[in-house]
Amino acid sequence: MDSKALSNVIKNDKDELARRICENDPHFAAATVKYREKYLQDILFTLTFLANALSYDQPSLYKNYMTWFGGFARSHRFSETRFNLAMDAMRAVLADLAAAEHVPALRTCLDLGREAFHAAFQTSDAQEVEIDPFLADLLQMRSEKATRYVVEQYEKGVGIESIYLDILQPTLYKVGALWQRGIIGVAKEHYVTAVIQHIIGQLYPYLFETRKTSRHAMTAVCAGSELHEIGMRMVADFFELAGWDTYFLGSNLPPEMVVEQLKAVPTGVLAISATTPSHLPEVEELVHRIRAEADLCGTKIIVGGRVFNETPELWRQVGADGFATDAKDAIRIARTLIGDDD
Repeated sequence: MDSKALSNVIKNDKDELARRICENDPHFAAATVKYREKYLQDILFTLTFLANALSYDQPSLYKNYMTWFGGFARSHRFSETRFNLAMDAMRAVLADLAAAEHVPALRTCLDLGREAFHAAFQTSDAQEVEIDPFLADLLQMRSEKATRYVVEQYEKGVGIESIYLDILQPTLYKVGALWQRGIIGVAKEHYVTAVIQHIIGQLYPYLFETRKTSRHAMTAVCAGSELHEIGMRMVADFFELAGWDTYFLGSNLPPEMVVEQLKAVPTGVLAISATTPSHLPEVEELVHRIRAEADLCGTKIIVGGRVFNETPELWRQVGADGFATDAKDAIRIARTLIGDDD
């Protein structure tokens, strides 16, 4: 059994595999109902990331997830000993899958993942998250004051690009770090994100005041049910500032509807965003759907998002034409792909 075949088995049978892993963990039976539910959820997530790492032959996808999980586990006071027992149980169950332990990629993923977890578990809180006045207002749910601060920055001469890159984007990163460390809950993270989306909406009229002119157009979409669509919204706005006509479609849009939109309103570039490996199959499916349409053969596809930033060669495996690390890079790549030397 090769790594691709093993990946498919894990994806198709992950519920049963998770149940068997739980049964193999000596602590599971005696745990509280709440703990067992959370444990099962964590195992399912871990299997999903492992399956994607095997599918694309990219062990770093699993390693990066375990680095994140290690930091999260420390902040939420998980037991490192129980983690080791869970990983032992998972290795034992997977080893029974058609001699899966002999798949080199599986051994690599499991070993790298365990090492990454322990390294992050021991160092995750080394750096403090700086709470600046803008973030403090957001955390205190003073949305009007936070909005007014950003608008005042623009009125003082700070450009839209600088507001996005120097104020809004760093704030979103900090909020994610605060949630990971257990300092704020999911509700507060969602609240801050919603306020920042509102602020972007408030800035939208100003965006056209400094807009350049261009003859190009692009469509932007987030893969599948991707929850972190604010980053792609900001990318689309950067294209708008550069003079492009932009069509931001958001997330939760089936591939056939994206194809339908591109046929109705053709654009030279399609940008697709994905944050986690769980959305890679959806990115790949969308790319393949577009490639299968003769009318869209000239559409250049750029991918981006954290999962591609962490694994730079991954964009080739999903069939894209290019990969961008951020909004400015996306514009540069897009111009190169369509042959615009301006």
